[in-house]
Amino acid sequence: MKRTLFGLGCTLVLPCSLLAQDRAPAARLGIPAAITIRAQSPGVEPAAAFEIPKAMPKGTVAELPSVPSPLPLPGTPPLPGGPAGPLPPGAITGPMLSVPPGTIYGPPIPSGPVTMMDPVLSGGSACPMGGCQTQTNWYVGMEALLWQVNGYTVPPLVTTGPFGTSGIIGNGDVSVLSGGETMETNPRYGGRLTLGYWFSPCWAVELNAFFTRSNETTFTADTGTVGDADLARPFFSMNSQGENAELVSRAGVFSGTVNVLTRSNLYGGELNARRHWWTDPINSLDLIAGFRYLNLEEELEITESSTGLPGGPVPGISRSLTDSFKTSNNFYGLQIGAIYQYAYGPWNVELRAKIAAGMNRKYASINGSITQLAGGAPPDQVGGMLALSSNIGEQRKDQFAFLPEAGINIGYDITSRLRVSGGYTLMYINNVVRPGDLIDRVIDENLLPDWPAQPPASSVRPLPRFESSNVWVQGISLGLQYKW
Repeated sequence: MKRTLFGLGCTLVLPCSLLAQDRAPAARLGIPAAITIRAQSPGVEPAAAFEIPKAMPKGTVAELPSVPSPLPLPGTPPLPGGPAGPLPPGAITGPMLSVPPGTIYGPPIPSGPVTMMDPVLSGGSACPMGGCQTQTNWYVGMEALLWQVNGYTVPPLVTTGPFGTSGIIGNGDVSVLSGGETMETNPRYGGRLTLGYWFSPCWAVELNAFFTRSNETTFTADTGTVGDADLARPFFSMNSQGENAELVSRAGVFSGTVNVLTRSNLYGGELNARRHWWTDPINSLDLIAGFRYLNLEEELEITESSTGLPGGPVPGISRSLTDSFKTSNNFYGLQIGAIYQYAYGPWNVELRAKIAAGMNRKYASINGSITQLAGGAPPDQVGGMLALSSNIGEQRKDQFAFLPEAGINIGYDITSRLRVSGGYTLMYINNVVRPGDLIDRVIDENLLPDWPAQPPASSVRPLPRFESSNVWVQGISLGLQYKW
C-alpha cells in the first residue's frame, strides 16, 4: 500500500515541477507568469491550478514577485530600454540629454554650518539667521566737529556808571559790562574718530573718541573804554547790608584795567561691543553696550590792575589782583544703545541713540591773590576780591550722573568702501560743577586784603559754594568713513 501511494505522489509532483520551471524565467525577466503562458500558447486558456495561488508548506519562503518596469510619464518619450509604444501628441521626439544620477541643478550648496540667510529671501530676520555682516572686517571714520556748549550764569562782574556813582548797582545809570548773564565759550572746533572691527559675522568692537580744541573768550574794559565814567567790580556787602563796588578806574583818581577770561575744554571716548541684531534689504539694527568717559574742564579768571593818578588821593600807588574759579568733571559710566541704518541706493541714513549711567567725579578750585602792590602797605591776608580766605581752597565730590546722546548722519557711498557723511549730535549730562556755581558775591569787607577796617559782619562770607548744573552739547559734523 505504501508503495502505491508513493508512486502516485511522484506522478503528481513531476508535472508541478515542470510548470514551476516554466514560471521562473518569466519572473526573473520581470514579466508576469500568466502573460508568459499566453505568449507560449495563445489559443489555450490557463488551467485553474495555475491561476489560484497555493499555500506554501511551512518552513519555505515564497518567491516575491518582481516589480515591473516603470511606465513613461504622459507627454514624454519612453526611457532607454523601456517598453516601446506610440508617443502622445506634442511629445518631444528629439535626442534626450543623458543626466548622470545625483546631478543637482542650480548653484552649489555651501558646506559647513549655515550662518545667515539671504535677507531678500527671508524678508528680514534676526542675526545669525539673516543679518550678519560678511563683507568687511575693519572700518574707520573721521569727522570734523563744530559744536557748542550751553553757558553758565555768573553774577555781575564788571560795571560802569557816571562819575561819582562808583559803579554800584542801583546807583543812577550804572550798567553791567560783564556778568549777570550766561558766559559762553563757543563755538567749539574739534574732531571725532571711530575705529571698529567685525571679529565675527555678528559681533564687532568699536572705539569712539572726540575732542574739542581748548577755547577761550576774553572781555576787557579800561580807562580808555569808559572815558570819564567810573569802572568798578560790584559785590554785596555783609557790613553795610547793601550793594557796594571796588573802583578800578575813575577820571583824575585811578586809571585801570579789568579782564574777564573764560576757558573751556571738552573731550571724551567710549568703547563698545556691537551686536548686529536684525536686517532686511534696506534696514538694519545694531545693539551696543560698553564703557563711556567724558571730561569737561572750565575756568573763569578775573584780573584787575589800577594805578593812582597824580593829584589824586593815592598817587603812584598801584595794585593788581586775580580771582580764579576752576572746575573739572570726569564722568565714568556703563552704556547701552542702538544704531539703526536705512539704505536707499548709495544714500544711507544712520540714527544713533545711547545712554550711559555712572559716577561723575567733580573737582573745584578757588584761588585769589594780590599779584602786585607798589607804593602802599602790603596786604595782611590772602585773597583777591571774590576769592578770599573764607572760600579759597579745593573741593571734590563724587555724584551719580547719566549721559544720554542722540545723533543722525546722512551719508553717500562714493564707492563700496568710501562714504561721505554729515550729521548732528545732541548730548546731555547732569550733576556737573561749573565756575559760575562757585561764586559767592556776598563779601565781608574785612576779609579784603588791602582794605581799611569796616564794621563787623553778621557772618563770614564768601562761602565755598559747590553746586551742580546741567550741560548740553550740540553741533554738526562732516566726515568720511572707509571700510576694508
